[in-house]
Amino acid sequence: IAEKRFATSFATYRTLPRAVEIAKRTMASAVPESNATTSSKAVVAGYNFASTEYAECFRDLPKPNTDALRESALMYLDTFDKQKWYDDPVTTLLKGEKLFSPQTNLWITKDALSNANGHQYFASPEQVNDLKTHIRTYTSPYKDIRTELRRIEHLLLTEYAGFLIGNQCIDFQKQDGVTEMEESIMANSVERRMNDLLLEDEEAGKITINRKPIYVSCVSNFTNFLDLFRKTIRNMELGIPCVVLGRSNTVQHSYRWTELLMELLERENIDPGMLTYLSCELDDIIDITQSC
Repeated sequence: IAEKRFATSFATYRTLPRAVEIAKRTMASAVPESNATTSSKAVVAGYNFASTEYAECFRDLPKPNTDALRESALMYLDTFDKQKWYDDPVTTLLKGEKLFSPQTNLWITKDALSNANGHQYFASPEQVNDLKTHIRTYTSPYKDIRTELRRIEHLLLTEYAGFLIGNQCIDFQKQDGVTEMEESIMANSVERRMNDLLLEDEEAGKITINRKPIYVSCVSNFTNFLDLFRKTIRNMELGIPCVVLGRSNTVQHSYRWTELLMELLERENIDPGMLTYLSCELDDIIDITQSC
């Protein structure tokens, strides 16, 4: 259900009034006249495309401070210590703890150009079993933690914006990370409003949100916009636990935002079981996602 809350492109936003009118006519023509009232009531929801409430979600979007985003990224890059990603390896994160493995499980990570850029511990067989147990048995204690997650979100978009943009640039060699954060600032506002409508419907008894753990498969090119905010923050604020999957390359930047998010959740006294990171070999990730 939560996956239906995505925002349309900004090109769609600019033509939204026209799109709303077309959709209204299309829906009206698709419903038999004798059953029009009953059918329309059955599908009414504020986050449905072309509804009035949906259109309102796109109004009064915040204007990103591009100069501040760029400056924070440059400051981060100027002071970045390449040795840190070796001295502080990628690890599995489970219930707020880093799970270290024997040195035989310590591997070199690679950036987008296959250059070595850090260390990573793959989970041991025992740790993989612990991960399976957690994913299968963990029950979220929350239904609504929007207040806490939105405080965290604000910090990520301001105080830690340079950290996010810089790490993505170093690891994935992305050149337009500032643009991604600009888009995220605006789209996040839309998606927060859609989540508000979603929770209103649950409170009204119209829907039930499934709060079993979800898997977040990271994409390097838009990991801040899509993986951190749209997939993780938006689901977690509804009380849905998130399991972030490791990658076979460019793993460093998505791990670093997961680690930061874990620290920020701890500050807000959110149960650490809500966020898990799988630093595992591909076969183990396939096993976990297929069996849990």
